Amino acid sequence: MAVTEQQEKSGKLLFGEALYTKLIGGAEDKTKKLEEAGVDNKSVETPEVQQVAGLTKEELVTELQPFIEAMNLLAEKLGEQGQQIQSTQDELKQLKIAEAVKQQTQTPRAQLFTLQRATEAQKTILSEDDPLLKQQPQQTPVKGQSGAAHFFPQQ
Repeated sequence: MAVTEQQEKSGKLLFGEALYTKLIGGAEDKTKKLEEAGVDNKSVETPEVQQVAGLTKEELVTELQPFIEAMNLLAEKLGEQGQQIQSTQDELKQLKIAEAVKQQTQTPRAQLFTLQRATEAQKTILSEDDPLLKQQPQQTPVKGQSGAAHFFPQQ
């Protein structure tokens, strides 16, 4: 059995010296026995096939032509589907990117309403000459005790 130096180095590294020698030695012994018995496996020639199942090459091509056309059509359709899948994947990536940008830049409507205070709303802004600015709430007059004192009896 012919083994190159590279194969020998790799075999010894992979299996270890003892196991490699055992494996290769057994294979070499079997090869020698086959050569002594007259078995020659190095020069095998394959004859060119002229007929398959009783048909010549031309007849075989004619018989298989519908199958070949169907396979070509199938390959074409698979190519189209591959392109459609690729375009769908590209669109999905674009949608995911757009959604990520939207989530980072836009505030949800519920949060927007809580963030916008009444003093910032356009309809609550007062002009400088508005009479509401001069009005103040009516104050309860104090009579020696606080307004909550009448809820608590004196002891």
